[in-house]
Amino acid sequence: MDQVLRVLRTLCRRVSSPVSRRVLDLAESGEWLQLQKLKVVPTSYEDPHAYWADAMCVDLVRKMALPGSGTAQAAVDKFLETERVCYSVNRRMRSITGNYGLTVPDLAFIDRLDRWKKRVAEVLGKVPEYLEPSFSGGSTTSTSRLESTIFDKLSMTPERYGHSTWVVDTMFYGTRWGDVAHERGIYPRVANANIYFTVPKNGLTDRSCCMEAVVNLSFQLAVGKVLRKRAFKVLGIDLNHGADVHQAYACWSSLHGGYATLDLSSASDRWARELVRYLLPEDWRILLDSLRATHTDFGGKRLFLEKFSSMGNGFTFELETVLFATLAHEIMAECKVDGEVLCYGDDLIVPDRIARQLGEALADVGHQLNLDKSFWEGPFRESCGGDYHSGEAVSTAKLEKLPEEPRDWMSLANNLR
Repeated sequence: MDQVLRVLRTLCRRVSSPVSRRVLDLAESGEWLQLQKLKVVPTSYEDPHAYWADAMCVDLVRKMALPGSGTAQAAVDKFLETERVCYSVNRRMRSITGNYGLTVPDLAFIDRLDRWKKRVAEVLGKVPEYLEPSFSGGSTTSTSRLESTIFDKLSMTPERYGHSTWVVDTMFYGTRWGDVAHERGIYPRVANANIYFTVPKNGLTDRSCCMEAVVNLSFQLAVGKVLRKRAFKVLGIDLNHGADVHQAYACWSSLHGGYATLDLSSASDRWARELVRYLLPEDWRILLDSLRATHTDFGGKRLFLEKFSSMGNGFTFELETVLFATLAHEIMAECKVDGEVLCYGDDLIVPDRIARQLGEALADVGHQLNLDKSFWEGPFRESCGGDYHSGEAVSTAKLEKLPEEPRDWMSLANNLR
Protein backbone atom coordinates (compact mmCIF):
# COMPACT_ATOMS: atom_id res chain seq x y z
CA MET A 1 0.00 0.00 0.00
CA ASP A 2 2.98 2.32 0.45
CA GLN A 3 3.44 2.73 -3.30
CA VAL A 4 -0.29 3.29 -3.82
CA LEU A 5 -0.15 5.94 -1.10
CA ARG A 6 2.71 7.67 -2.93
CA VAL A 7 0.64 7.82 -6.14
CA LEU A 8 -2.41 9.07 -4.26
CA ARG A 9 -0.35 11.66 -2.37
CA THR A 10 1.06 13.08 -5.61
CA LEU A 11 -2.39 13.17 -7.21
CA CYS A 12 -4.09 14.83 -4.23
CA ARG A 13 -1.36 17.46 -3.85
CA ARG A 14 -1.62 18.42 -7.49
CA VAL A 15 -5.40 18.79 -7.23
CA SER A 16 -5.17 20.66 -3.92
CA SER A 17 -8.90 21.00 -3.21
CA PRO A 18 -10.86 20.44 0.02
CA VAL A 19 -11.96 17.04 -1.26
CA SER A 20 -8.45 15.97 -2.27
CA ARG A 21 -7.12 17.06 1.11
CA ARG A 22 -9.80 14.98 2.84
CA VAL A 23 -8.81 11.99 0.69
CA LEU A 24 -5.16 12.43 1.56
CA ASP A 25 -5.88 12.78 5.29
CA LEU A 26 -7.78 9.48 5.30
CA ALA A 27 -5.09 7.73 3.27
CA GLU A 28 -2.24 9.03 5.46
CA SER A 29 -4.17 7.80 8.53
CA GLY A 30 -4.66 4.34 7.01
CA GLU A 31 -8.45 4.81 6.93
CA TRP A 32 -8.82 3.09 3.57
CA LEU A 33 -12.32 1.73 4.21
CA GLN A 34 -13.56 5.19 5.16
CA LEU A 35 -11.93 6.55 2.03
CA GLN A 36 -13.80 4.04 -0.10
CA LYS A 37 -17.07 5.29 1.36
CA LEU A 38 -16.42 8.88 0.24
CA LYS A 39 -18.68 10.15 -2.52
CA VAL A 40 -18.37 13.08 -4.88
CA VAL A 41 -21.73 14.50 -6.00
CA PRO A 42 -21.25 15.50 -9.65
CA THR A 43 -24.34 17.71 -9.81
CA SER A 44 -22.83 19.99 -7.15
CA TYR A 45 -20.07 21.05 -9.57
CA GLU A 46 -20.50 23.66 -12.28
CA ASP A 47 -17.01 23.16 -13.70
CA PRO A 48 -16.43 19.71 -15.27
CA HIS A 49 -12.65 19.86 -14.69
CA ALA A 50 -13.09 20.62 -10.97
CA TYR A 51 -15.42 17.64 -10.63
CA TRP A 52 -13.10 15.38 -12.62
CA ALA A 53 -10.06 16.30 -10.51
CA ASP A 54 -11.85 15.56 -7.23
CA ALA A 55 -13.40 12.36 -8.61
CA MET A 56 -9.95 11.14 -9.68
CA CYS A 57 -8.74 11.39 -6.09
CA VAL A 58 -11.82 9.71 -4.61
CA ASP A 59 -12.18 6.96 -7.21
CA LEU A 60 -8.57 5.78 -7.46
CA VAL A 61 -8.87 3.17 -4.69
CA ARG A 62 -12.66 2.99 -4.41
CA LYS A 63 -12.91 -0.38 -6.18
CA MET A 64 -9.77 -1.96 -4.75
CA ALA A 65 -10.34 -5.00 -2.52
CA LEU A 66 -8.75 -4.51 0.89
CA PRO A 67 -7.90 -7.19 3.46
CA GLY A 68 -10.68 -7.65 6.02
CA SER A 69 -13.15 -5.48 4.14
CA GLY A 70 -15.90 -8.15 4.21
CA THR A 71 -16.85 -7.67 0.57
CA ALA A 72 -18.01 -11.29 0.14
CA GLN A 73 -20.33 -11.08 3.15
CA ALA A 74 -21.73 -7.80 1.88
CA ALA A 75 -22.62 -9.56 -1.39
CA VAL A 76 -24.29 -12.41 0.52
CA ASP A 77 -26.34 -9.93 2.56
CA LYS A 78 -27.45 -8.14 -0.60
CA PHE A 79 -28.35 -11.45 -2.30
CA LEU A 80 -30.57 -12.44 0.62
CA GLU A 81 -32.10 -8.97 0.74
CA THR A 82 -33.12 -9.22 -2.92
CA GLU A 83 -34.62 -12.65 -2.24
CA ARG A 84 -36.84 -11.07 0.40
CA VAL A 85 -37.88 -8.37 -2.07
CA CYS A 86 -38.73 -10.98 -4.69
CA TYR A 87 -40.70 -12.97 -2.11
CA SER A 88 -42.90 -9.93 -1.46
CA VAL A 89 -43.47 -9.37 -5.18
CA ASN A 90 -44.23 -13.08 -5.69
CA ARG A 91 -46.78 -13.00 -2.89
CA ARG A 92 -48.51 -10.02 -4.49
CA MET A 93 -48.48 -11.71 -7.90
CA ARG A 94 -50.05 -14.86 -6.45
CA SER A 95 -52.85 -12.69 -5.05
CA ILE A 96 -53.36 -11.21 -8.51
CA THR A 97 -53.38 -14.51 -10.37
CA GLY A 98 -55.55 -16.07 -7.67
CA ASN A 99 -57.87 -13.05 -7.70
CA TYR A 100 -58.13 -12.66 -3.94
CA GLY A 101 -57.60 -9.75 -1.54
CA LEU A 102 -57.31 -7.23 -4.38
CA THR A 103 -57.47 -3.49 -3.72
CA VAL A 104 -58.18 -0.54 -6.01
CA PRO A 105 -54.42 0.15 -6.50
CA ASP A 106 -54.04 -3.53 -7.43
CA LEU A 107 -56.55 -3.13 -10.26
CA ALA A 108 -54.58 -0.23 -11.76
CA PHE A 109 -51.40 -2.26 -11.31
CA ILE A 110 -52.95 -5.25 -13.14
CA ASP A 111 -54.05 -2.99 -15.99
CA ARG A 112 -50.46 -1.78 -16.44
CA LEU A 113 -49.12 -5.34 -16.18
CA ASP A 114 -51.42 -6.51 -18.97
CA ARG A 115 -50.37 -3.67 -21.29
CA TRP A 116 -46.73 -4.37 -20.43
CA LYS A 117 -47.27 -8.06 -21.13
CA LYS A 118 -48.54 -7.27 -24.63
CA ARG A 119 -45.41 -5.25 -25.35
CA VAL A 120 -43.21 -8.11 -24.16
CA ALA A 121 -45.08 -10.53 -26.44
CA GLU A 122 -44.59 -8.20 -29.43
CA VAL A 123 -40.83 -8.23 -28.85
CA LEU A 124 -40.43 -11.94 -28.17
CA GLY A 125 -42.60 -13.23 -31.01
CA LYS A 126 -42.68 -16.99 -31.49
CA VAL A 127 -40.46 -19.39 -29.61
CA PRO A 128 -37.60 -20.53 -31.89
CA GLU A 129 -38.09 -23.98 -33.37
CA TYR A 130 -34.43 -24.86 -32.87
CA LEU A 131 -31.75 -23.67 -30.44
CA GLU A 132 -28.09 -24.23 -31.19
CA PRO A 133 -26.15 -24.71 -27.92
CA SER A 134 -23.56 -22.06 -27.17
CA PHE A 135 -20.67 -22.00 -24.71
CA SER A 136 -18.94 -19.40 -22.60
CA GLY A 137 -15.53 -19.46 -20.94
CA GLY A 138 -16.96 -19.58 -17.41
CA SER A 139 -17.26 -22.34 -14.83
CA THR A 140 -20.29 -24.60 -14.52
CA THR A 141 -21.55 -26.96 -11.84
CA SER A 142 -19.40 -29.72 -13.35
CA THR A 143 -16.38 -27.80 -14.69
CA SER A 144 -13.97 -25.56 -12.83
CA ARG A 145 -12.36 -22.39 -14.13
CA LEU A 146 -9.34 -24.44 -15.22
CA GLU A 147 -11.61 -26.81 -17.17
CA SER A 148 -13.77 -24.27 -18.92
CA THR A 149 -12.88 -24.69 -22.59
CA ILE A 150 -15.49 -25.96 -25.03
CA PHE A 151 -13.51 -29.20 -25.34
CA ASP A 152 -13.67 -29.69 -21.56
CA LYS A 153 -17.40 -29.14 -21.48
CA LEU A 154 -18.09 -31.48 -24.38
CA SER A 155 -15.84 -34.20 -22.95
CA MET A 156 -17.27 -34.41 -19.44
CA THR A 157 -20.51 -36.00 -18.36
CA PRO A 158 -23.13 -33.29 -19.00
CA GLU A 159 -25.38 -32.02 -16.24
CA ARG A 160 -28.87 -30.54 -16.30
CA TYR A 161 -31.46 -29.67 -13.69
CA GLY A 162 -34.01 -32.27 -12.62
CA HIS A 163 -37.02 -30.18 -13.62
CA SER A 164 -35.53 -29.74 -17.11
CA THR A 165 -35.77 -33.41 -18.15
CA TRP A 166 -38.35 -33.22 -20.92
CA VAL A 167 -37.58 -29.89 -22.61
CA VAL A 168 -33.80 -29.85 -22.19
CA ASP A 169 -33.24 -33.50 -23.06
CA THR A 170 -35.35 -33.02 -26.20
CA MET A 171 -33.12 -30.13 -27.29
CA PHE A 172 -29.90 -31.83 -26.15
CA TYR A 173 -30.48 -35.02 -28.14
CA GLY A 174 -31.25 -32.98 -31.21
CA THR A 175 -27.61 -31.81 -31.35
CA ARG A 176 -24.37 -33.47 -32.40
CA TRP A 177 -23.24 -33.05 -28.78
CA GLY A 178 -26.17 -35.15 -27.60
CA ASP A 179 -25.75 -37.71 -30.40
CA VAL A 180 -22.09 -38.33 -29.53
CA ALA A 181 -22.94 -38.61 -25.85
CA HIS A 182 -25.64 -41.15 -26.67
CA GLU A 183 -23.26 -43.17 -28.85
CA ARG A 184 -20.77 -43.27 -25.97
CA GLY A 185 -23.47 -44.31 -23.51
CA ILE A 186 -23.15 -41.04 -21.57
CA TYR A 187 -26.39 -39.51 -20.31
CA PRO A 188 -26.91 -36.19 -18.52
CA ARG A 189 -26.85 -36.42 -14.76
CA VAL A 190 -28.92 -34.24 -12.49
CA ALA A 191 -27.61 -31.10 -10.81
CA ASN A 192 -29.88 -30.21 -7.90
CA ALA A 193 -29.03 -26.50 -7.96
CA ASN A 194 -26.76 -23.86 -9.41
CA ILE A 195 -23.82 -22.84 -7.22
CA TYR A 196 -23.49 -19.42 -5.60
CA PHE A 197 -20.18 -17.53 -5.72
CA THR A 198 -18.97 -13.94 -5.75
CA VAL A 199 -16.68 -11.88 -7.96
CA PRO A 200 -15.06 -8.50 -7.18
CA LYS A 201 -17.23 -5.42 -7.71
CA ASN A 202 -15.77 -2.63 -5.61
CA GLY A 203 -13.97 -2.09 -2.34
CA LEU A 204 -17.15 -2.39 -0.28
CA THR A 205 -18.95 -5.35 -1.80
CA ASP A 206 -18.53 -8.25 -4.21
CA ARG A 207 -21.02 -9.16 -6.93
CA SER A 208 -23.21 -12.26 -6.54
CA CYS A 209 -23.18 -14.82 -9.36
CA CYS A 210 -24.22 -18.44 -9.87
CA MET A 211 -22.64 -21.30 -11.80
CA GLU A 212 -25.20 -23.10 -13.96
CA ALA A 213 -25.50 -26.69 -15.13
CA VAL A 214 -23.63 -27.00 -18.43
CA VAL A 215 -26.51 -28.30 -20.58
CA ASN A 216 -28.92 -25.68 -19.28
CA LEU A 217 -26.32 -22.94 -19.63
CA SER A 218 -25.60 -23.83 -23.26
CA PHE A 219 -29.28 -23.40 -24.17
CA GLN A 220 -29.66 -20.33 -21.93
CA LEU A 221 -26.92 -18.71 -24.01
CA ALA A 222 -28.73 -19.80 -27.18
CA VAL A 223 -31.92 -18.13 -25.93
CA GLY A 224 -29.88 -15.03 -25.11
CA LYS A 225 -28.79 -14.80 -28.74
CA VAL A 226 -32.39 -15.03 -29.91
CA LEU A 227 -33.46 -12.30 -27.50
CA ARG A 228 -30.66 -10.05 -28.76
CA LYS A 229 -31.96 -10.38 -32.30
CA ARG A 230 -35.57 -9.76 -31.28
CA ALA A 231 -34.61 -6.70 -29.18
CA PHE A 232 -32.76 -5.21 -32.15
CA LYS A 233 -35.51 -5.99 -34.65
CA VAL A 234 -38.45 -4.69 -32.59
CA LEU A 235 -36.97 -2.18 -30.14
CA GLY A 236 -33.92 -1.04 -32.11
CA ILE A 237 -31.68 -1.98 -29.17
CA ASP A 238 -28.26 -3.23 -30.27
CA LEU A 239 -26.82 -5.22 -27.38
CA ASN A 240 -23.68 -6.03 -29.35
CA HIS A 241 -22.62 -2.38 -29.55
CA GLY A 242 -24.93 -0.82 -26.99
CA ALA A 243 -22.26 0.56 -24.67
CA ASP A 244 -20.90 2.92 -27.32
CA VAL A 245 -24.38 4.19 -28.19
CA HIS A 246 -25.22 4.76 -24.52
CA GLN A 247 -22.06 6.74 -23.95
CA ALA A 248 -22.79 8.95 -26.95
CA TYR A 249 -26.31 9.68 -25.67
CA ALA A 250 -25.00 10.33 -22.15
CA CYS A 251 -22.44 12.80 -23.48
CA TRP A 252 -25.02 14.66 -25.58
CA SER A 253 -27.58 14.74 -22.74
CA SER A 254 -25.06 16.09 -20.24
CA LEU A 255 -24.79 19.17 -22.45
CA HIS A 256 -28.29 19.52 -23.89
CA GLY A 257 -30.54 17.65 -21.44
CA GLY A 258 -33.65 15.85 -22.65
CA TYR A 259 -32.65 12.35 -21.53
CA ALA A 260 -32.10 10.70 -18.16
CA THR A 261 -29.49 8.03 -17.47
CA LEU A 262 -30.82 5.55 -14.93
CA ASP A 263 -29.03 2.79 -13.06
CA LEU A 264 -30.67 0.15 -10.86
CA SER A 265 -29.48 -1.60 -7.71
CA SER A 266 -28.98 -5.39 -7.97
CA ALA A 267 -31.29 -5.40 -10.96
CA SER A 268 -30.68 -8.98 -12.10
CA ASP A 269 -31.53 -10.34 -8.66
CA ARG A 270 -34.76 -8.33 -8.33
CA TRP A 271 -36.78 -9.88 -11.16
CA ALA A 272 -39.30 -11.86 -9.13
CA ARG A 273 -40.18 -15.31 -10.39
CA GLU A 274 -43.97 -14.91 -10.51
CA LEU A 275 -43.77 -11.45 -12.11
CA VAL A 276 -41.65 -12.71 -15.00
CA ARG A 277 -43.90 -15.74 -15.44
CA TYR A 278 -46.89 -13.42 -15.67
CA LEU A 279 -45.24 -11.18 -18.26
CA LEU A 280 -44.01 -13.97 -20.54
CA PRO A 281 -46.19 -15.54 -23.25
CA GLU A 282 -47.06 -19.14 -22.36
CA ASP A 283 -44.66 -20.84 -24.80
CA TRP A 284 -41.77 -18.60 -23.69
CA ARG A 285 -42.63 -19.17 -20.04
CA ILE A 286 -42.41 -22.93 -20.49
CA LEU A 287 -39.07 -22.68 -22.30
CA LEU A 288 -37.37 -20.27 -19.90
CA ASP A 289 -38.80 -22.00 -16.83
CA SER A 290 -37.32 -25.27 -18.01
CA LEU A 291 -33.87 -23.69 -18.51
CA ARG A 292 -33.59 -21.62 -15.31
CA ALA A 293 -32.36 -22.95 -11.99
CA THR A 294 -35.04 -23.30 -9.32
CA HIS A 295 -32.55 -23.65 -6.43
CA THR A 296 -29.12 -22.34 -5.48
CA ASP A 297 -26.44 -24.18 -3.53
CA PHE A 298 -25.84 -21.44 -1.01
CA GLY A 299 -23.17 -22.18 1.57
CA GLY A 300 -23.92 -25.90 1.55
CA LYS A 301 -27.70 -25.38 1.76
CA ARG A 302 -30.24 -25.51 -1.05
CA LEU A 303 -32.08 -22.21 -1.33
CA PHE A 304 -35.37 -22.14 -3.25
CA LEU A 305 -35.09 -19.10 -5.48
CA GLU A 306 -37.63 -16.30 -5.37
CA LYS A 307 -35.90 -14.56 -8.29
CA PHE A 308 -36.42 -15.76 -11.84
CA SER A 309 -32.75 -15.91 -12.79
CA SER A 310 -29.43 -14.63 -11.48
CA MET A 311 -26.17 -13.37 -12.91
CA GLY A 312 -24.54 -16.40 -14.47
CA ASN A 313 -27.70 -17.48 -16.27
CA GLY A 314 -27.09 -17.21 -20.00
CA PHE A 315 -30.20 -15.19 -20.82
CA THR A 316 -30.52 -12.95 -17.74
CA PHE A 317 -28.89 -9.91 -19.37
CA GLU A 318 -30.98 -10.06 -22.54
CA LEU A 319 -34.24 -10.85 -20.73
CA GLU A 320 -33.89 -7.96 -18.28
CA THR A 321 -33.08 -5.64 -21.18
CA VAL A 322 -36.36 -6.56 -22.89
CA LEU A 323 -38.36 -6.23 -19.67
CA PHE A 324 -36.88 -2.86 -18.65
CA ALA A 325 -37.19 -1.41 -22.15
CA THR A 326 -40.80 -2.50 -22.65
CA LEU A 327 -41.79 -1.07 -19.26
CA ALA A 328 -40.13 2.22 -20.21
CA HIS A 329 -42.12 2.28 -23.46
CA GLU A 330 -45.32 1.63 -21.52
CA ILE A 331 -44.63 4.52 -19.13
CA MET A 332 -43.91 6.79 -22.11
CA ALA A 333 -47.29 5.85 -23.59
CA GLU A 334 -49.04 6.50 -20.27
CA CYS A 335 -47.36 9.91 -19.95
CA LYS A 336 -47.88 10.70 -23.66
CA VAL A 337 -44.17 11.42 -24.09
CA ASP A 338 -42.23 10.79 -27.30
CA GLY A 339 -38.55 9.92 -27.55
CA GLU A 340 -36.01 7.14 -27.59
CA VAL A 341 -35.55 4.32 -25.11
CA LEU A 342 -32.11 2.77 -24.82
CA CYS A 343 -31.43 -0.17 -22.54
CA TYR A 344 -28.31 -2.21 -21.90
CA GLY A 345 -29.06 -4.64 -19.08
CA ASP A 346 -29.86 -2.39 -16.12
CA ASP A 347 -28.51 0.78 -17.78
CA LEU A 348 -31.46 2.79 -19.06
CA ILE A 349 -31.65 6.00 -21.06
CA VAL A 350 -35.15 7.48 -21.30
CA PRO A 351 -36.71 10.93 -21.81
CA ASP A 352 -36.09 12.91 -18.64
CA ARG A 353 -39.80 13.77 -18.38
CA ILE A 354 -40.65 10.16 -17.43
CA ALA A 355 -37.70 9.48 -15.12
CA ARG A 356 -39.66 9.85 -11.88
CA GLN A 357 -42.71 7.98 -13.16
CA LEU A 358 -40.53 5.13 -14.41
CA GLY A 359 -38.75 4.98 -11.06
CA GLU A 360 -42.12 4.63 -9.32
CA ALA A 361 -43.25 1.94 -11.76
CA LEU A 362 -40.03 0.02 -11.18
CA ALA A 363 -40.49 0.26 -7.41
CA ASP A 364 -43.95 -1.31 -7.83
CA VAL A 365 -42.29 -4.46 -9.20
CA GLY A 366 -39.45 -4.67 -6.69
CA HIS A 367 -36.74 -2.63 -8.38
CA GLN A 368 -34.84 0.30 -6.92
CA LEU A 369 -33.14 3.18 -8.68
CA ASN A 370 -29.54 3.71 -7.64
CA LEU A 371 -29.88 7.42 -6.96
CA ASP A 372 -26.11 7.84 -6.70
CA LYS A 373 -25.81 6.80 -10.35
CA SER A 374 -29.11 8.01 -11.85
CA PHE A 375 -29.33 11.51 -13.35
CA TRP A 376 -32.10 13.45 -15.05
CA GLU A 377 -31.34 17.00 -13.95
CA GLY A 378 -28.19 19.09 -14.07
CA PRO A 379 -25.08 18.83 -16.28
CA PHE A 380 -24.01 15.24 -15.48
CA ARG A 381 -24.90 11.91 -17.09
CA GLU A 382 -23.43 8.43 -16.66
CA SER A 383 -24.06 5.23 -18.63
CA CYS A 384 -22.19 2.04 -19.46
CA GLY A 385 -18.94 3.19 -17.87
CA GLY A 386 -18.94 6.63 -19.49
CA ASP A 387 -19.14 9.72 -17.24
CA TYR A 388 -19.89 13.11 -18.80
CA HIS A 389 -20.20 16.62 -17.36
CA SER A 390 -21.35 19.47 -19.61
CA GLY A 391 -20.41 17.43 -22.69
CA GLU A 392 -16.90 16.59 -21.47
CA ALA A 393 -15.68 13.10 -20.61
CA VAL A 394 -14.88 12.90 -16.88
CA SER A 395 -14.38 9.17 -16.33
CA THR A 396 -11.75 8.30 -13.74
CA ALA A 397 -8.94 5.79 -13.26
CA LYS A 398 -9.75 3.04 -10.76
CA LEU A 399 -7.52 0.44 -9.17
CA GLU A 400 -9.38 -2.85 -8.90
CA LYS A 401 -6.59 -4.66 -7.07
CA LEU A 402 -3.33 -3.81 -5.34
CA PRO A 403 -0.61 -3.63 -8.06
CA GLU A 404 1.86 -6.49 -7.71
CA GLU A 405 3.84 -6.58 -10.96
CA PRO A 406 5.45 -4.01 -13.27
CA ARG A 407 2.65 -4.44 -15.79
CA ASP A 408 0.10 -3.49 -13.10
CA TRP A 409 1.92 -0.21 -12.49
CA MET A 410 2.24 0.42 -16.22
CA SER A 411 -1.52 -0.07 -16.59
CA LEU A 412 -2.18 2.38 -13.77
CA ALA A 413 0.20 4.94 -15.28
CA ASN A 414 -1.53 4.66 -18.66
CA ASN A 415 -4.97 5.02 -17.05
CA LEU A 416 -3.91 8.11 -15.13
CA ARG A 417 -2.45 9.72 -18.23
